[in-house]
Amino acid sequence: MRTWKKIALALLLLLVVAGFVVIRPDLSTADVDARYRTDQSHFLELPDGTRMHYLEAGSPNAPTLLLVHGSFDSVFTWEQVMPALATDFHIIAPDLPAHGLTGTTPVDAYAMSDMVNALDGLVGALGLSRFHLAGSSMGGLTAWLYTLAHPEHVERLVLVDSAGYPNDNAALVDHEPGPVMRWLHRHGNPTILVRRGFDRAVADPAAVTDAYVARSVDFLRRAGSRDAQTKRNRLRNIEQQPIDRIAEIRVPTLVVWGNADALLPVSAAHLFHAALPNSELEIYAGIGHMPQLEVPEQLVKDMRAFLLP
Repeated sequence: MRTWKKIALALLLLLVVAGFVVIRPDLSTADVDARYRTDQSHFLELPDGTRMHYLEAGSPNAPTLLLVHGSFDSVFTWEQVMPALATDFHIIAPDLPAHGLTGTTPVDAYAMSDMVNALDGLVGALGLSRFHLAGSSMGGLTAWLYTLAHPEHVERLVLVDSAGYPNDNAALVDHEPGPVMRWLHRHGNPTILVRRGFDRAVADPAAVTDAYVARSVDFLRRAGSRDAQTKRNRLRNIEQQPIDRIAEIRVPTLVVWGNADALLPVSAAHLFHAALPNSELEIYAGIGHMPQLEVPEQLVKDMRAFLLP
């Protein structure tokens, strides 16, 4: 009996320890917002009731440049390029729905059309008429879809390793996960998955610090965000984008890509360049999916050269 009691106690202790390691409950929006908002942070209410977070930097009298982040990322993906760009531009960088300090929305809709509508809501709320628009990955997809819908607003467009073309490297799921995996995705510790995702997104893992990963994990654990990301991911797996309309984008466009991108192959850069009638192409040797983290100085140099007259 004593042996069985010791085994039972050991198992119970193991479960408790595993619980602290594996289980990560939601964090309150107020706590996450207080921890990560900065002096550049602003919040506004969109027409659908979404409370959108965005960063603002630079002189309001300078040309406006909107920066749009990628999937499972946030406005802070631009933190290494914003200070330099803000010397020449009025920077607006929003957190898209399901992401960062924007998170869940009242309408609970996270298709790409909803990302475009959220960006348009921000543009309207801020009274912007003409601006430059840059986007990374999913943010690039948001940017060129927005340009198709509202070409009158976009002066110049920058696509950084942009999503849009069909991608054989994408980890798409064609079936519903089982109940255990669903529970783990909803309540488990996402740190390992987040770290693994960023490691795959860059050629040099040192470009993504532990602090960057920890902040991204906290954004994911912000109340409602895990459910929102799950819904968005399901839509992402089935949505088809109007790539046949890319040629309709007439605004000057800079296509930037890392040739070591393991998420979106560099071949897509050449497809964009060939389809866009007024485009320039910059390929970064040995760089992955996130030039804004890997070679921020080079990205700033190329964006400034392209955007400034």
